[in-house]
Amino acid sequence: MYKVYFYIVGSFSMTESLIMTLMAVICVLDCRLEKFVKNYFNVSNDFSEKTIVYLSKAKVNSFYTLQEKVGKSGGATFAGFGGNASVSSRQKTKPEILKDVHDILRKQNNERYDVENLEPRNYYRVFLAASAGTFWPWGDEQDSEIKDTAWWVGEGKDATVLAYGKLVHVDGQGEPPEYNKSSTWWPSRVGAHRVLVDSLVKAASEESAGNPVNIVKSRGSTLKGLLDYCFNNGVRRSAYVEKPAIYEMLLRVDEIEKSEGEKPIVAGSPVWVARVMNPLPGTYLLEQKPPKEAKRNAVHYHIITDKVNSTSSDARDVKFFSQRVREIPDLAAYGVWDGKRWLGTYWGNSRDHKMVYDISIESPEVPKSSYIPESSDVRSLGISEGVKSAIKKESSWKRKFFD
Repeated sequence: MYKVYFYIVGSFSMTESLIMTLMAVICVLDCRLEKFVKNYFNVSNDFSEKTIVYLSKAKVNSFYTLQEKVGKSGGATFAGFGGNASVSSRQKTKPEILKDVHDILRKQNNERYDVENLEPRNYYRVFLAASAGTFWPWGDEQDSEIKDTAWWVGEGKDATVLAYGKLVHVDGQGEPPEYNKSSTWWPSRVGAHRVLVDSLVKAASEESAGNPVNIVKSRGSTLKGLLDYCFNNGVRRSAYVEKPAIYEMLLRVDEIEKSEGEKPIVAGSPVWVARVMNPLPGTYLLEQKPPKEAKRNAVHYHIITDKVNSTSSDARDVKFFSQRVREIPDLAAYGVWDGKRWLGTYWGNSRDHKMVYDISIESPEVPKSSYIPESSDVRSLGISEGVKSAIKKESSWKRKFFD
């Protein structure tokens, strides 16, 4: 429980008193909302428990440099990653370093959990269903900077994230890949997004750590357009740097792109990324094969999107197509898990969980409540209205009987 006390002296006017009281109420609500978000996704500041897969040494050292400037260390130098350390200081462990960063951001009131009031230069801490890889177009001339960049593409409960950082900071990555080979995402060209891509690559450089970043776009170029054109499943060629799974990320926010009725897209550079082993509420791939007759049936399909229809809550997040497909090439089973039990299942495209097939066959078998999904099988986090509409819930008596 959070308590806020205001002592209103007689010199304050009635208006000032009301304003201060209102500010106290807002503060309490903000604290409770942040606490709810943390509890729902099990945010922990015990960094010794985290499996760190990416850590930017340049950004970490920039935090320590800032602390030295304001005299936080009392004259002693923090030893981050091989910085100029005093005789009395020592090389800190990763958990100690991450705790220092968290404490610094907390005192600056600059670590955000909610995308609602997020701004550039904030640091956003978020859980994502994500993967990491390399990206460069094979049809354009490229310099080494883009090929030395690791790209994280992920979707959280409330935001889509495109993050970029130096490939050498990925744990166990070693030397950059050979440039004559294909990248994870390997489009032919970047087209109208050339200026934007160059700007993001520059923002990923170590020189940008701790400094203001200005993302530049040419006319007609957007983050959504870049994701759709250059990071779609159709252009994926080589292996991931980090395979699809649940990750927790702290990133410096460089750009926020908002579209009415859609999840905002947050672009930024990670300070650290940790692989999350315990599953979170969301949609997961199930190891169930469809019946043979399913692929012979012509069916309709619909797409789960982020679009919101304000006139009908039942239709929210769903875009329907009257299009009919003759044959289903890649059918996969998906289940929706709320953190305690499975809400339901549906048949979708194996490469795109948002493409839901409306098939006149039984839905995939609903797993027992005792079956806990794997982090590596996650496809999206959170449970939107669109996802709810895709599943066919089992009757309560059947669930109770078989569980």
